[in-house]
Amino acid sequence: MWFVGCVAPDGARFNIPWYWTKAHAAEKNSDRTNYQVIPIASQADLDAFKKRTGSLTKFALDVIPNNQDLMRDMNFIREIGVAAKAAGIPVILSGSTLAHAYFELNRQGCVVVARGEKEHSRVRRNTVLGKIVRDKIPERIAQRQEAEVTRQIPASLKKGFLTSKLLEEALEVRNAQSADEKRTELGDLLEVVRALIKSEGFTLEEVIVEADRKKQKAGGFDQGLVLMQTGILGRDRQAMGDNDRPPTQVLARRTSSDTYELPFTFFGFMDLDQPRSLVFEDFGVRVDIALRNDKIELQISKNAEQLELPLDMELLSDEAVD
Repeated sequence: MWFVGCVAPDGARFNIPWYWTKAHAAEKNSDRTNYQVIPIASQADLDAFKKRTGSLTKFALDVIPNNQDLMRDMNFIREIGVAAKAAGIPVILSGSTLAHAYFELNRQGCVVVARGEKEHSRVRRNTVLGKIVRDKIPERIAQRQEAEVTRQIPASLKKGFLTSKLLEEALEVRNAQSADEKRTELGDLLEVVRALIKSEGFTLEEVIVEADRKKQKAGGFDQGLVLMQTGILGRDRQAMGDNDRPPTQVLARRTSSDTYELPFTFFGFMDLDQPRSLVFEDFGVRVDIALRNDKIELQISKNAEQLELPLDMELLSDEAVD
């Protein structure tokens, strides 16, 4: 099906395929405003995307091919769907939701957002969250004509949920790329701190005074010093470790055949979206741990033959990395 007899500004007539037209003007899609888009205009763009590393949280693929034939190339569309599904990010698609491209992307299991199509009722999987959110979030979800289940928790539980939210927002600050994104994420982090302060019955000014007192006494965090190890030096022991490239085993410490300890330094040293492993040889079990922006993902494998990614790491200086 085609739209025929279209008239350009210069009076020339032309035809366009029906799935290439833009969707009708509609209310701003609040889902999509949270995305950082990665334009996919050609096969080269798609190939470059598949080579990207690091977290892609809050990103979306924006399909805007510079050649209309690409919209008819189901191998190209299928490849986009596979890449988006593997990365766990949505695809923003121009044109009708009745197009072959739309159905092909859905067939690959990725989330497809029609550009400007606010009123389209697309099928979405139920998502279980269980995390504290801002007070107006349920109202915004209802405005998108989506269902939600919210419970108001008692004050005794609120502090724990706020603490977990603090960790989530801190990881988002760490993963922010642009200056605007960093500013936004730091603002989110500050808002959680404000809520925690209020829940404890303090004022922000009181906490700032205490922070200044502590900084005067013990210093701040400007130098980036990481305490790797402490101990008591014996008569024959004058120093600890290698000051040039100190080996670190900060992410895990095995305490028995079936127990590991993961200290909070896990959040500092662990690369986002890069799984590492704890291996329990006595049980033939490996636990792969991946740190995401808003969760810790665990995958348990029995008798696995894949190469183990140990949780011990080595710190390198900036010069060595460069």
